[in-house]
Amino acid sequence: MKIYKNAVQEKGLVGALYQLDTSQKLPAIIVLSGSDGGTPGANAIPESFIEHLTGKGFIVFALAYFGVETLCDNLQNIQLEYFEAAFDWLALQPNINREKISLLGQSRGAELALILGSIFPDKFHSIIACSPSSKICGAFPYPNRPAWLYQKKPLQPYLAGLSSDNWDLHEAEDLKNCCDENIIPHHSNTLEDPFSIKDLFVARNLQEKSEDAA
Repeated sequence: MKIYKNAVQEKGLVGALYQLDTSQKLPAIIVLSGSDGGTPGANAIPESFIEHLTGKGFIVFALAYFGVETLCDNLQNIQLEYFEAAFDWLALQPNINREKISLLGQSRGAELALILGSIFPDKFHSIIACSPSSKICGAFPYPNRPAWLYQKKPLQPYLAGLSSDNWDLHEAEDLKNCCDENIIPHHSNTLEDPFSIKDLFVARNLQEKSEDAA
């Protein structure tokens, strides 16, 4: 069965809607990408995956939330009301079973999916979180800045940089500084790849405020 893809740029939303040519009421999935940004299907989440979901009988809304024109450049100060608006818009589309709208997020998008499920528990039928954090994290690539806003206020506390509280601290700088200050070990790989960001994330999870960020 043919899959139809339509660009979405209305109500402030940016993305693409994938659906089959059918008059049936189908369940829907909003797909959220990670820290690479952009629109799912045109970034680290391959379009073939989205088309596979569509072929299984889902209407898929590949939703961008930063890294495209008209939206934020970085994963920073993302307003959660944007995703509430996406749900409301999707629920009004033809052929949608509005009782079965789910979220699927990858990496930072999975963290986002868990946050949205907790703030808007009556909106979503289910949550699929692929490689999520169990805690709220800071912005990317500036971890000391807030990633998520709700009602114009940052969700906090969040896991921020370890080596400095400088607002302009970059993720790569924090990684290097933490190695230089022996907060985390140098990764015994190659001179071209001397650091392991996994160690940085583990150390951030051991911060005193970590449990409050969960």
